[in-house]
Amino acid sequence: MKNRLVCSEDLRLWRKRMLKMGGRKIELDWLLDIGGGLNFNLNQNLKLYENHYELLDMSLSKLEEIWRRYVYENVPLQYLLGKSYWRDFELEINKDVLIPRQETELIIDLACNL
Repeated sequence: MKNRLVCSEDLRLWRKRMLKMGGRKIELDWLLDIGGGLNFNLNQNLKLYENHYELLDMSLSKLEEIWRRYVYENVPLQYLLGKSYWRDFELEINKDVLIPRQETELIIDLACNL
């Protein structure tokens, strides 16, 4: 098993490398959350505190592999991770389904309020 324990400094350096490839911070944070199990609060702890460690669900090297495909092959992160969130649901998805969008939630809310 590859090392999944990440140090705050290692994560900061990794993030910089990934963002130099392309993509937006919000997508990288989403990948760390959904793929790495590093939710917003844990992510902030690693950004704020030196020598803070967290155990990821996936190694940084595996997350980097996913990020590279996202950036260079334009494959949506949802397809690469096999899941997407929509409203209060976690949906399993693959390339044969459309990825639910936030705009769809808004349309449903508008329709329900008519």
